[in-house]
Amino acid sequence: MRAEIIPFLFLNHRFDERHLRKVVREIAAGGVDGVFLHPREGLLTPYLSEAWFAAIGTCVDEAKRRGIKAWIYDEFPDPSGLASGVRLGVSR
Repeated sequence: MRAEIIPFLFLNHRFDERHLRKVVREIAAGGVDGVFLHPREGLLTPYLSEAWFAAIGTCVDEAKRRGIKAWIYDEFPDPSGLASGVRLGVSR
């Protein structure tokens, strides 16, 4: 088994498609095997909104074009899948 290098792409501020594509291209050019898409403090695009998912889709699309993998890392802002307090049909 070969070790893979998979950095975090910290997603914060407002998203711009051209900028997201550029960053993913630069990450891929660095010889990595993939990227973790990770929301961080400072995020100005509402988390789990249509704009959020559009930005994720842009990053995933560019990763595919560059031949690397992309994962969504949900720890925003609390650990272990709290989805920033948004309830996603989870029943208890």
